[in-house]
Formats: sequence, C-alpha cells, structure tokens
Amino acid sequence: MLLDTGTTTYHIAKHIQDHRGLTVVTNDFDIAKLLELSPHIQVFLLGGFVKTGYHCTYHNHYSAMLRELNIDIAFMGTNSLNSEGAFAADIQLAQTKRLMVQRSNKVVVCCDNNKFERKAFSRFATLDDIDIVIADRLPENTEHFEGHDIELLIVDDF
Repeated sequence: MLLDTGTTTYHIAKHIQDHRGLTVVTNDFDIAKLLELSPHIQVFLLGGFVKTGYHCTYHNHYSAMLRELNIDIAFMGTNSLNSEGAFAADIQLAQTKRLMVQRSNKVVVCCDNNKFERKAFSRFATLDDIDIVIADRLPENTEHFEGHDIELLIVDDF
C-alpha cells in the first residue's frame, strides 16, 4: 500500500495502524512516524529532497525505486479534482505523485468536497488513471466522472 503525503492520507494511516501484515510505502514524515510505532506494519520511507513546509520528500527519480516495488493500492491526496483529473499545487510534488500513480495497480484519490472543481497548478493523474474517489460528499456535478469507470465512495469520518 502507498500513502501519499497529506492530512487526508494521515487520517487513513491512523485508521490502519492496528492492522497486521501491511507494508506501507510513503514519502510523508508524519505518516512514517505514526506507523513506525505499529509493530505489525513495515514502513518504507521514500527518500529524496525535503519539501519545506510539507513534511515530505519528493524526487523525479522515484521511478527507479518504485519500479522494484509492487504497489497494490495507492491512496493519493489532491489539491484539486476536476474534469481534467487530480492536481497538486506544486510541480515537484505533482511529478512525484505521477510516478506513484504509474507504479500502482489501483489508485484512490482522497479529498474533502471543497477540492472538487477547483484549479491547481500541476496535474498528476487523469480521470482514467483513477479507480476510486473517496470524499465526504459527492460533488454537485458528477457528470465528468461518467465513462471513466471511477467508483465514488462517501465517508462520514473524514
């Protein structure tokens, strides 16, 4: 499993910390710190440059590292999700996220509803790259998700 950097993915880490037999790949310091305390979870922290203010690493050469790993499912945070795909506010993080998406068998984008239809700087996934969107409520317009085989899941505890 891969957990991208972000507050939403940190909440996922909190919910899985008691699970057994997981290997979690992440570039987020806070997620790695939380999960290192779980005796039944193996944590693989991706190295690279430290992104000031984001508590994570980034690197456009993650593909060499990730190519050696079998990522079943990636949980990705986003700054924006619209008809063009999922976006990050920073081009360096978007490049990192793009590599994570490419190396994962299933991609889950996690966001709260205020990320829908917003604009952000750099796309890291098209709608065709995304398998599942998890949010606290549906966007007003779900029309652009149609035809992309994206499952929309709504959760109360975000």
